[in-house]
Amino acid sequence: MATFGELLGPSLLSREGEVAPTDALSNCGAVGLYFATGGVPECIDFTAKLAEAYNDALEDRGLVIVLVSRDASEADFEDHYGLMPWLALPFAAEQRDALASRFEVEQGPQLVILGPEGEVISTQGVTLVSSDPSGEGFPWKERATEQEGAEEAEGEGADEEAEKEQRS
Repeated sequence: MATFGELLGPSLLSREGEVAPTDALSNCGAVGLYFATGGVPECIDFTAKLAEAYNDALEDRGLVIVLVSRDASEADFEDHYGLMPWLALPFAAEQRDALASRFEVEQGPQLVILGPEGEVISTQGVTLVSSDPSGEGFPWKERATEQEGAEEAEGEGADEEAEKEQRS
């Protein structure tokens, strides 16, 4: 399992300036890697919901969010990040594409929830936050496991239906 320094590189942006990931993420309950693009309507809508949930409850519960921008230019990134109350990976960081690839992000919004040691809790953070904005179930380990099990069962059910149709 990679450390946050290995995953995110040497620095993150905060409202106060640059900070080392090991300092910014120590003592957190979970880390949310938020993949988003400023001009995409779905990202704009979810960013507003996420910011409200973060400010109202999730920050106090121990969630630290890091924007992994999918913006096309640094100017777009700066406009986009200016609306957010959390940390960000610098626009020029080479880890942006590596993280998107690692977590199979094609388009945003996507919120990957990592545990305090960097382990993946869920790649379905948008759904988790949307269904529990007050963070009652934070860090959502059980819900993520149930959700992923349900998705696997749905996939298996679809496979069984396809096999039945082929035999008919």
